[in-house]
Amino acid sequence: MITGLQVLNSTGDIQIDEKYFNSALVSRGSFANYSAIPIPPSPNECFLAMIRPLGYGLWVSPVSPNTNPNPSYLYSVSGLSGEYAVFNTKATPIREPGNIGLQVYNPSGALVFDSSCTYPRITSVLSRGIPTTWDYPYIINVPPMSGIPWFSAADLRVRYGAEDMEPTGIHVRVLNSTQIEVDCRIMGNPDAPSVNTYYAGWSASEKLNLFDPYQGVQTNIKVSSFI
Repeated sequence: MITGLQVLNSTGDIQIDEKYFNSALVSRGSFANYSAIPIPPSPNECFLAMIRPLGYGLWVSPVSPNTNPNPSYLYSVSGLSGEYAVFNTKATPIREPGNIGLQVYNPSGALVFDSSCTYPRITSVLSRGIPTTWDYPYIINVPPMSGIPWFSAADLRVRYGAEDMEPTGIHVRVLNSTQIEVDCRIMGNPDAPSVNTYYAGWSASEKLNLFDPYQGVQTNIKVSSFI
């Protein structure tokens, strides 16, 4: 028999219970150009990072964490401006002032939810089927958004080719309240040129096989907000 507190959403998914450690906001800030984003140390745990542009038409994309262990960094490579937010369950969370609200502990006394903390919420998933040819850039039509959304950094993949090829990565930008554009662009360049421009003249099959980080698998980009 299940005992204790459970909070369910309208589809029956568990949002809060004593067994689930909610990932809380531990770091947040802004970035521009090729910026280092600090990740609070959290041994034996993979952080959840989200990024968003600070305006319509601005490209954003991350790179994998570097080798500096304390702290590690997530690098933004867009030549434009954006925000980042980092979540996990073990680092010290950012709490709202005051001591009124809900706290949930598990049987061993560990705090698993605190209403004074900020938690991420996936609001939708933007999917593209398995690519069979080069189709970047492409536009995804979405229901009207009230503002510019956050994107899961892990979904914006990076691909490293041969030594004589530039690394490429998935970049996103919000065109307007109903359209999000996805492109495969050169990493580490302030202007983030599109592969279509940088490797003009290459065939669609060559670009797909050599540069597309999602080649052979379906694209799923998670759109998020905070609660």
